[in-house]
Amino acid sequence: MFNNKIIKSWIDNKFLIIVIVFISSKIIIYQNFLQIHSGFESYWQLAHVDLLRNDLFDTIKYLHMQPPLWNLIVGLLLKISDGNYEFSSKIILNIHWFFSFFILLIIKYFCEEFNLNSLSKSIIYLIFIFHPSIIFFENIPYYAHSVVFLFTVMSLLIYKLQKTNKYKYEIYFYLIITILIYLISAFVPLLLIAFFIIFRFLDNLNKQNHNFFIKLRNFILILIIAFIPYLKNYFIFGTFTKGTWSGLQLATTTTNLPDLTNQRVFYKCGLGLTFGDQLIKEHRDSKKKELENYFKKYKKDPNKLNHESIIGEKSTRNHLAMISRSEWCLRKNLENINYNKIKWIKGRINEFLLPHSQLAIDYDIIEIPNGFEKIKEIKKNLYKKKSFKRAKQIFVFVFMLLIYLVIIYKILSHKEKSYVRSAYLFIFLVYAYIMLISSLFGNQEGQRFMHYGFIIQILFFINVFKMIEGSKLKLFKYFFRY
Repeated sequence: MFNNKIIKSWIDNKFLIIVIVFISSKIIIYQNFLQIHSGFESYWQLAHVDLLRNDLFDTIKYLHMQPPLWNLIVGLLLKISDGNYEFSSKIILNIHWFFSFFILLIIKYFCEEFNLNSLSKSIIYLIFIFHPSIIFFENIPYYAHSVVFLFTVMSLLIYKLQKTNKYKYEIYFYLIITILIYLISAFVPLLLIAFFIIFRFLDNLNKQNHNFFIKLRNFILILIIAFIPYLKNYFIFGTFTKGTWSGLQLATTTTNLPDLTNQRVFYKCGLGLTFGDQLIKEHRDSKKKELENYFKKYKKDPNKLNHESIIGEKSTRNHLAMISRSEWCLRKNLENINYNKIKWIKGRINEFLLPHSQLAIDYDIIEIPNGFEKIKEIKKNLYKKKSFKRAKQIFVFVFMLLIYLVIIYKILSHKEKSYVRSAYLFIFLVYAYIMLISSLFGNQEGQRFMHYGFIIQILFFINVFKMIEGSKLKLFKYFFRY
C-alpha cells in the first residue's frame, strides 16, 4: 500500500514533532479532560456482557439482532480482562489511538500526494489531532471510531486503485467493505455488487476488461464471505438477514406520524423496552405470544433454540420474540408510511438536514465519555443564547455545504487529473450512501454517520490549502514576471 519512499518520509524531523504533539495530546486529554467510560452493559448493540464473557462462541452463534463483529471483539476483550470492564475499555482506547495514528499517516500521504507545503500540512495535522469529534468518539467504547478508521483506509484504497489501476487495491477495497458489513448494519453486500459492476463498466470503457472471469471468481468468493451472517441467521432462525431489528429501527422514523392501527405501534416497537416492564403480567404475556408466533411461523424446534442469549432473562434485546415483534413493527410502520408519505418524506429531509447544522459533540444520545459532563454543561449554557446557537448552526451548515461544493467541483473539473476525479467520486458515493441510510432509517443519528466520513473534511482542507498555495504562487509570478 505504501512504498519505501513514503515510509522514510514518515520519520522526517518535522513530522516527528507532529507525532510528539499527537501522543502528548492523547495523554493530556486523558489525564485532565476526557476518559473512556466502561458501561458496556448499556449498549443496545451488545448481547448480555456475562454471556459474551462466559459463553462467547454460542452467544455469537445465536446473535440475530446485530452483525457479529463488534460483539465478538467486546467478548474477546472481556475474556482477556477476566470481565474487567474498565481494563477492557482502556484496551479499546489504545486501539482507538492506534487507529487515529494510522489515520494521521494516511492524511500525511494525501498531503504529500497533493504537494502541500510544510505549513499547510502542519495545520491539517493539527486540525485532525484536536478535532472535537475525533476526541469525542475516541473516548467511547463503541464501534464508531473503528468505522472512521475503516472508511479512511477505504478512501486511501480507492485513491490508490484509481491512480495505479492495480487490481489488488480493488480486492482490499472489497475486504474493507466486508469488514464493515460484519461490523454495522448500515453496510450491506449490495454495496459490493454495485461497485463490482461500476469497476467492470470502467474496465470496459477503458478497454481493460481482461481477466474478467478471474475477477468474477474472486469477487464471488468475497461476496459469499459477506453473506455468511445472513446465511447463519437463515439456517438457525429462518430469517435471511444479518440483523433482525429492521422493523424496530424503521419505527424510530415514524414517531411523528399518526398511529393508524390504534395498536400502540410506537410503544410496542421501542428499541428500549420493546416488551415493556416484564414485572407486569400483560407485558410478559405479550412477549410470550410473540415467541409463540415465531415458532409457529418458522416451524423451529424450541428444544434446539433454548440458549440463554435468545431465551430467558439474559436474552434482553436478542430474545427470539424480538424477531416476530420486529416483523410486526415493519408491517405496521410501512402501513403508516404509505398513508403518510409526505409527512414521512419531510421527516426524512429534516433528518438529513439536522446533522448539517450540528457538531459531532452535539450527539448526546449515546453514552458520553467520563468528564464530558462539564463540556456538556458549558455547551448547554452557550446554546441557551439563541444567537450563539443559530450562529453555530449557520456556520456548520455553510462549512458542510462548502465541503460538498469543493468535492463536487473537483469531480467535475477537467483541470483535475482523471484518477483524482474518479477517486473523489467513489469516496463521495460511499459517503452519500451512509448519509442516505442515516436519513432514511435513523433517528437523530446523522452526526455519527457524518463522522464516519471524516476523511471528506480532510480532503476539503487539503484542496483549500492547495488552492491558497496556488493563488499565492500566481500572485508571486504576476509581480515578478518582468
